Amino acid sequence: MPAISTKDCMEQFGHWSGPALFDVLRLAYESRCAEPAAALKLARLHSQILHYAFAGQWDPRWRRERELGEALIASQLRRSAYDAANARALHELSQIVDAKFRASPRTLKAYRKALAALRERLDPLKLAA
Repeated sequence: MPAISTKDCMEQFGHWSGPALFDVLRLAYESRCAEPAAALKLARLHSQILHYAFAGQWDPRWRRERELGEALIASQLRRSAYDAANARALHELSQIVDAKFRASPRTLKAYRKALAALRERLDPLKLAA
């Protein structure tokens, strides 16, 4: 059986992780934001950033990062709100991967490698906040 590539894992993240990550992001922003509509907007933008990061689509991702930075400022939040939400989302994704692939150590290793690559992709953010 051939090894699963990081690219394949990233594509799969994009297919099955969206709803769970959006829920985690929504809860993270709701805990810091007074306006429910603003928290939803922040979660939507952040979720799109993750989707573009999975796909390796840099230009749309950077546009969303700028929008998210502006939305954070408008909501009187700082970069730390993004960092906390992102940490929660990546933790959730890690837990999903561990549960989904625990029966297959080789596949689990490939997805953990993809998670490490995702963390690197998300490191150089261009947020305005």
